[in-house]
Amino acid sequence: MEHAHSETRNLAIAFDDEVRHVLDEIVTSMDVIAARIREADGKFDVYAWAKRVPVAYEITFIGPDGQLKSTTLASDPTAIDLSDRDQYRMHLDPQFSGQTYIGHPIVGRVSHRQLIPVSRRIDGADGKFLGVLVFLIQPGSLTALHRHMDLSTRTVIVLTGLDDVVRARFAPDSPDGTTGIGLSLAGDPRPSTMKALEGFYTRQGRVDGIPRIFAYRRVSGYPLVVTVGVDLDYALGQANKHAGQMVSQAALATIILIALMAYLVREIGLRTAHQIALAESEARLQVANSELRISRDRAEAASEAKSMFLANMSHELRTPLNAIIGFAQVLASEMYGPASDPRYREYAQYIETSGTHLMAIIGSILDIAKIESGSMELKINIVALSKIMETAVLAIRSAVLENHIKLEINGPVPLPSVKADPEKLLQILINLLSNSVKFTPADGSIVVDIRTDTNGLVIISVIDTGIGMKPAEISIALQPFAQIENTFTKTKSGTGLGLPIANKLAELHGSALSIESVPAVGTTVRFHLPVVEQNNSFGAISAYSNSPNDPGSSPSNSATPRCMRNGLMTSDVDSKTRNTRITCRTCGFVIETTGTGLDRRLHGNAQDMSSTCPRRFGRAPSEAEPFDCPDLIEAVELSERDGPWADVLLHTVTVRGNRERDPSAKHNTRCH
Repeated sequence: MEHAHSETRNLAIAFDDEVRHVLDEIVTSMDVIAARIREADGKFDVYAWAKRVPVAYEITFIGPDGQLKSTTLASDPTAIDLSDRDQYRMHLDPQFSGQTYIGHPIVGRVSHRQLIPVSRRIDGADGKFLGVLVFLIQPGSLTALHRHMDLSTRTVIVLTGLDDVVRARFAPDSPDGTTGIGLSLAGDPRPSTMKALEGFYTRQGRVDGIPRIFAYRRVSGYPLVVTVGVDLDYALGQANKHAGQMVSQAALATIILIALMAYLVREIGLRTAHQIALAESEARLQVANSELRISRDRAEAASEAKSMFLANMSHELRTPLNAIIGFAQVLASEMYGPASDPRYREYAQYIETSGTHLMAIIGSILDIAKIESGSMELKINIVALSKIMETAVLAIRSAVLENHIKLEINGPVPLPSVKADPEKLLQILINLLSNSVKFTPADGSIVVDIRTDTNGLVIISVIDTGIGMKPAEISIALQPFAQIENTFTKTKSGTGLGLPIANKLAELHGSALSIESVPAVGTTVRFHLPVVEQNNSFGAISAYSNSPNDPGSSPSNSATPRCMRNGLMTSDVDSKTRNTRITCRTCGFVIETTGTGLDRRLHGNAQDMSSTCPRRFGRAPSEAEPFDCPDLIEAVELSERDGPWADVLLHTVTVRGNRERDPSAKHNTRCH
């Protein structure tokens, strides 16, 4: 029933709103025409006005004597007495002036149609009765709601006055609203006076006798009542239908609950079995973990034993090897007199070379063992990258010169300082450079590129034009003791530890080796380090080169010899005595100056100097042919450009002309 009440009430509200909207439009039109009638003092032609302003309703103006004066149906209507009509007689009382009256439905004497009169008394400005203005409305024009809604076959919408007389009745079989017009609906249980704005009652319909549930509602501002009736059997059928649906849903819910309980019982059984299996699995896992711990302890003990063995063996092997190398050096240098046969000295050199090589292998094996066992510790410090590069270049310099490889080191001026373990960083660079020299054919090139990025890192790249590697060979090269087999590498000896050790040391520094390689083109190896600040005393490093267009020189430091800029020659000035000490790191020659002259230290004269130079031309040194150190020669040559070292170098050493530039050059006592 609540659903039926709600449905009928909603229909009544919608019908009420539409009827009120139509009546508001009619009243507005009445106000406009009434003003024109007053202006014309009752002599107003409704027909002519309607021609200018089309209207949807039939309009009639009745004079004060009850006679038809004008209508929208004819320009010159026949005189008709309408004084007997309620819409006229109700307005004869002056107290009804200004009120709108909605009369009983009538049959128009002019149009001969069922019409609902809506009338108003018109008085002049002086209060004189001018007549009655009547709008005659067809019942079907009050609403179109029933045409757009899917109403039940037994649903009705009724519009009555406060006197309970039907003004319009709409049903599926009466869409024009004319069925039952004029019939009174008064009688219980319908309220006799519609004092309440809305309400409900149930009874048989007065027109068709069908029992219905009715909802009524007063039309706000007008003497009308909207009543909507829904078939009682239909409403109860809907309720029964809903009750049946509820019963079905309850039955379905009961079935679902039973199924859910069965499922829960099954799941509880499965969960119990699973927990039992899990407990058994945990027990087996504990046994396995115990066995794994025992295996781990054994592995750690074996690793510790291996480390101790390697450390002891390293010591045991290095001690006799140092003796072998030392005695081989004594024999090779003929320290205690010349050998009876030159082959002895040659064999001693072989022993020294082999011993040194074996010592390096032992050191590499010990390093890789320490790294893999996690016992290698870094001593991080602020390191001047230029000094590390200087030492690394000197370590591989002889191999570079022997294989006629061009070595260049490019970077900013000055090179930055980095956070690193200096010994391990040097080992990384030496391993990478040695690897590049080893696998770069003669007349190839190696470039060490040093760059800083925006993340505070120094990117160090070693780029060579060597034999290169395939992608699959790169992973092999990074494995300890693994070597790539090809025609070129078969001629090169090695343990296969240089690149793996460099990679492990880079990882300890928070980096790793990034390798790019193309067969027959070359290889690029990169790693990075955190930069500290650019405060070292060395500029951009360029390795020794005979090219006059050396990338290491720049306008800002061109007056300083290149070998001093790249660290191959250094100068220290005593702040108290102002004495200067110049050291050539290539040949080891040291020059010390005072305020009044020069003093050769380390080597007594030029003849001694030439004997220590690594680049001798195979001639016995003499006073006339002093020495061949290329860096010291270059320092003297470059210092003539008003460099700060000219006075020292020009008066201290005698240099040979550069035969590579000028084969006809003579021995000079001055540099050119």
